[in-house]
Amino acid sequence: MVLIGGALCSQDTLRHPSISPVPAYALSGGLIVGGLILDLGDTKRDVRDWVIDNLGTTTNDLDDILQHAPIAMMYLHDLAHSESATEVGRQTRHMITTQALTIGGSLLLKEIINNKRPSGGSYAFPSGHTAYSFAGATVLYHTLKEERPFWAWSGYLPAVTVGAFRILKDRHWVSDVVFGAGYGILCAHLTYDLNIWDSANNRELDEGHLSHLKLTTTAHGYGLVYTF
Repeated sequence: MVLIGGALCSQDTLRHPSISPVPAYALSGGLIVGGLILDLGDTKRDVRDWVIDNLGTTTNDLDDILQHAPIAMMYLHDLAHSESATEVGRQTRHMITTQALTIGGSLLLKEIINNKRPSGGSYAFPSGHTAYSFAGATVLYHTLKEERPFWAWSGYLPAVTVGAFRILKDRHWVSDVVFGAGYGILCAHLTYDLNIWDSANNRELDEGHLSHLKLTTTAHGYGLVYTF
C-alpha cells in the first residue's frame, strides 16, 4: 500500500457474493416441476372443483394490492431503521432486476403456452401475480435474512395469500400458481447469485492483483490511498 498525505487509511472490505444454498434452488425447482406436472394432468381440475364446492369463489381484489406488499415492506423497514441511501439503492437495483426478469419471463411463457384460464380467457400459465409477489418476497428475504430473519420471512405471507386468491377468484389453475411461485423465487435467487450490480463495481479477479485509488478525509487530515 502506498500512502500519500497526512492520514493512514484502510480500504473497505469488498463484498463477495454469497451463493444461495442448494435448498433454495431445490424449493424453487420443486415448485416449477410440480407446477408443470399439475398442468399436464387432471389434478388441477380436481382442485378447482374442490375449491368451488367447499370454499366458493370471490371477486375480491385483495390480490391486486397484496402483490406489492413485499416491496412495500422492504421500504418500510428501510424507513423505520434509517437505512443508508447506498443500501436502499442496492436493494432497489436488485428488486428492479428481479422483477424485470420475473415479469418478462412470465409474459413470454404466457404467450408461448397460451393456456386457457379456468373461468375463460387466455394466457393462464403461469400466474404473473404470484410470480411477482414471490419474487418480491424473496428479495425481501435476501435483504434482511442476516439482520432480521423474522421480518425477512414475513414477505411470504402476502405472497401465499396472493396465490390463494388467484385460485379463489377462478383466474388461475393451481398449476399456474405453483409454477409462478417457483419461478418468482428462482428469479430472485439468480439475481443475487449472479451479483450483476455489485460485481460491476467490485469485481475482484485476484485478491493479490486488485488496484484501488481513493481520496479520503479523516479528523486528522486527508490523503490518497493506493492499494495494489
